[in-house]
Amino acid sequence: MSASSRPRLFTRQFLTGAIGNATMSFSFFMYMSSIAGYSVDVLGASAAMGGIVSGLFVIAATIGRLITAPFVTLVGRRVALMSAVIVFMLASGGYMLADNLAEVVLTRCCHGLGMGVGATRWVR
Repeated sequence: MSASSRPRLFTRQFLTGAIGNATMSFSFFMYMSSIAGYSVDVLGASAAMGGIVSGLFVIAATIGRLITAPFVTLVGRRVALMSAVIVFMLASGGYMLADNLAEVVLTRCCHGLGMGVGATRWVR
């Protein structure tokens, strides 16, 4: 097979997806490693509650992945992806506005849902 007849790997769609997933993964690991300590040290939560706050992201992301198929069927692929990205970005910035544990929990759940829907495989 000649080089010109092979499909290209580094297409615009591939690069956009790779950069988007890398950005979401970076945000996930950045907050996952610091949110429990922040909850305990700054917000006065117990160590157990700090662990719960940290783990809520994973639970919300799992729920987000489960609701992706019906959501895509309802609103379409592009709207679902853009909605997930917007929720993810707003939640990423929402941590700076959260003043108490309840707001952090809500932000954490929204962030996880955005990650779950946004990181689901979108290529046909």
